[in-house]
Amino acid sequence: MLERRAFKRLKRQSTINWNNEEVQFEGIIQDICPGGVFIITGTSQLLPPKSIIELELRISDMELPISSLGEVVWTNHGQLVYYPPGFGVKFLDLKAESLERLIRLCEETDEE
Repeated sequence: MLERRAFKRLKRQSTINWNNEEVQFEGIIQDICPGGVFIITGTSQLLPPKSIIELELRISDMELPISSLGEVVWTNHGQLVYYPPGFGVKFLDLKAESLERLIRLCEETDEE
Protein backbone atom coordinates (compact mmCIF):
# COMPACT_ATOMS: atom_id res chain seq x y z
CA MET A 1 0.00 0.00 0.00
CA LEU A 2 1.31 3.44 -0.94
CA GLU A 3 1.74 5.85 2.00
CA ARG A 4 0.34 9.29 1.08
CA ARG A 5 1.39 11.10 4.23
CA ALA A 6 4.20 13.64 4.14
CA PHE A 7 4.83 13.33 7.91
CA LYS A 8 4.73 10.67 10.60
CA ARG A 9 1.72 10.80 12.91
CA LEU A 10 1.95 10.91 16.68
CA LYS A 11 -0.86 8.92 18.27
CA ARG A 12 -1.49 10.85 21.44
CA GLN A 13 -4.69 12.05 23.02
CA SER A 14 -4.48 15.68 24.11
CA THR A 15 -7.03 18.39 24.69
CA ILE A 16 -7.88 20.86 21.96
CA ASN A 17 -10.06 23.94 21.83
CA TRP A 18 -11.62 24.72 18.48
CA ASN A 19 -14.24 27.11 17.20
CA ASN A 20 -15.75 28.48 14.07
CA GLU A 21 -18.21 31.31 13.53
CA GLU A 22 -21.03 29.38 15.18
CA VAL A 23 -19.66 27.09 17.90
CA GLN A 24 -16.85 26.70 20.40
CA PHE A 25 -15.77 23.31 21.78
CA GLU A 26 -13.14 21.64 23.90
CA GLY A 27 -12.30 18.18 22.65
CA ILE A 28 -9.67 15.47 22.33
CA ILE A 29 -7.28 14.75 19.51
CA GLN A 30 -6.71 11.19 18.27
CA ASP A 31 -3.40 11.92 16.57
CA ILE A 32 -1.34 14.79 15.24
CA CYS A 33 1.36 15.45 12.67
CA PRO A 34 2.99 18.62 11.34
CA GLY A 35 0.34 18.69 8.59
CA GLY A 36 -2.77 18.44 10.76
CA VAL A 37 -4.77 16.75 13.47
CA PHE A 38 -7.71 14.38 13.92
CA ILE A 39 -10.29 15.73 16.41
CA ILE A 40 -12.61 13.32 18.20
CA THR A 41 -16.16 14.68 18.43
CA GLY A 42 -19.63 13.47 19.10
CA THR A 43 -21.75 13.08 16.02
CA SER A 44 -23.54 16.37 16.83
CA GLN A 45 -20.28 18.39 16.52
CA LEU A 46 -19.17 17.09 13.12
CA LEU A 47 -18.32 19.81 10.63
CA PRO A 48 -18.46 19.40 6.87
CA PRO A 49 -15.30 19.38 4.75
CA LYS A 50 -13.93 22.82 3.82
CA SER A 51 -15.07 24.32 7.15
CA ILE A 52 -12.46 26.71 8.57
CA ILE A 53 -11.85 26.56 12.33
CA GLU A 54 -9.52 28.12 14.87
CA LEU A 55 -7.47 25.64 16.89
CA GLU A 56 -5.49 25.76 20.11
CA LEU A 57 -3.96 22.63 21.56
CA ARG A 58 -1.40 21.54 24.10
CA ILE A 59 0.70 18.45 23.92
CA SER A 60 1.99 17.65 27.40
CA ASP A 61 5.70 17.86 26.63
CA MET A 62 5.45 21.15 24.76
CA GLU A 63 5.72 24.36 26.73
CA LEU A 64 3.48 26.59 24.65
CA PRO A 65 0.10 25.89 23.06
CA ILE A 66 -0.06 25.44 19.31
CA SER A 67 -2.49 27.81 17.61
CA SER A 68 -3.51 27.72 13.96
CA LEU A 69 -6.36 28.08 11.56
CA GLY A 70 -7.39 24.75 10.11
CA GLU A 71 -9.53 23.39 7.30
CA VAL A 72 -11.66 20.29 7.80
CA VAL A 73 -10.55 17.89 5.07
CA TRP A 74 -12.57 14.79 5.97
CA THR A 75 -15.23 13.70 8.44
CA ASN A 76 -15.78 10.27 9.97
CA HIS A 77 -19.47 9.60 10.59
CA GLY A 78 -18.67 6.00 11.55
CA GLN A 79 -17.70 4.73 8.11
CA LEU A 80 -14.18 3.99 9.44
CA VAL A 81 -14.76 1.65 12.36
CA TYR A 82 -11.17 1.93 13.60
CA TYR A 83 -11.55 5.71 14.11
CA PRO A 84 -14.03 7.44 16.40
CA PRO A 85 -16.49 10.01 15.05
CA GLY A 86 -14.64 13.23 14.29
CA PHE A 87 -12.81 15.09 11.59
CA GLY A 88 -9.36 15.51 10.11
CA VAL A 89 -8.05 19.05 9.97
CA LYS A 90 -5.21 20.44 7.84
CA PHE A 91 -3.20 23.26 9.46
CA LEU A 92 -3.40 26.44 7.38
CA ASP A 93 -1.11 28.91 9.15
CA LEU A 94 1.05 26.97 11.59
CA LYS A 95 3.92 29.12 12.88
CA ALA A 96 7.42 27.97 11.90
CA GLU A 97 8.41 27.27 15.51
CA SER A 98 5.32 25.09 16.07
CA LEU A 99 5.96 23.24 12.82
CA GLU A 100 9.56 22.52 13.84
CA ARG A 101 8.47 21.28 17.29
CA LEU A 102 5.88 18.95 15.75
CA ILE A 103 8.36 17.60 13.20
CA ARG A 104 10.90 16.85 15.96
CA LEU A 105 8.28 15.29 18.23
CA CYS A 106 6.84 13.05 15.50
CA GLU A 107 10.27 12.00 14.20
CA GLU A 108 11.37 10.99 17.72
CA THR A 109 8.38 8.65 17.98
CA ASP A 110 8.22 5.18 16.50
CA GLU A 111 4.40 5.21 16.46
CA GLU A 112 2.72 5.49 13.11
